[in-house]
Amino acid sequence: MRQSDFTSALATLQPSTQDWLRTARNLVRYAGDDGSYRDVESYLKKAKLL
Repeated sequence: MRQSDFTSALATLQPSTQDWLRTARNLVRYAGDDGSYRDVESYLKKAKLL
């Protein structure tokens, strides 16, 4: 494998972070208040995404 193989593969990928954060935001909002998403909720608030 060469660097050009990695570069080529990276060019075809789509970042999934935004999709994951949208899903996490919905889970925090609608999953109830059992505390299982407390860390995610803190991050989303700090990042002003919630």
